[in-house]
Amino acid sequence: AGFTLMEIVVATTIFVMTITLMLTLFNYTLKISRRAETLRQLTQGMRNFSEFLVKEVRNGKIDYSTTIAGCSDDYKTALGYTTFLGLINVNGERECLTWQDASGGTMYLEKQGLLAQQINPANFQVVSARFYVRPTCAPDTACFSGVYPAVQPFVTVALEFQVTLPTGEVKIIPYQTTVSTDQYDTPRN
Repeated sequence: AGFTLMEIVVATTIFVMTITLMLTLFNYTLKISRRAETLRQLTQGMRNFSEFLVKEVRNGKIDYSTTIAGCSDDYKTALGYTTFLGLINVNGERECLTWQDASGGTMYLEKQGLLAQQINPANFQVVSARFYVRPTCAPDTACFSGVYPAVQPFVTVALEFQVTLPTGEVKIIPYQTTVSTDQYDTPRN
């Protein structure tokens, strides 16, 4: 009329194994969900950061005669790229975007007369930043043996972001885009 001790032990063992399996599966699903949400947030942060850079280039123009300390006025480097980008924004203010590896992979924006401020989100660092500026001299100057470049100025931005997930996993997220300025006053030869 009742249960034997053996039946109770077997039923309890099956119950404990089932609960353990369900909790393990729930924990694993929760971990994957948190990882996916973190990656989504980091990707959104990277997208916002990249859109800021693109907007600054598209709405302004490349500064070929910058006077800001972090930038140089020479885009014709042996490597073909620079780690800085001088811009004149839509308000006519001179800006300098610089990447400094020594400060933990940080991108800075410095405006004429103001202190530089970090612009990459704090939860990820910029591992590599390269700005390929073409033409390498102002299109309204005869810089190629007396010939105007006659090319719309553009810059290719190549970035690599490093993020550390809550699981301790380190991810490298590459990003690259090419943007031309909206200034169309390139003289013809």
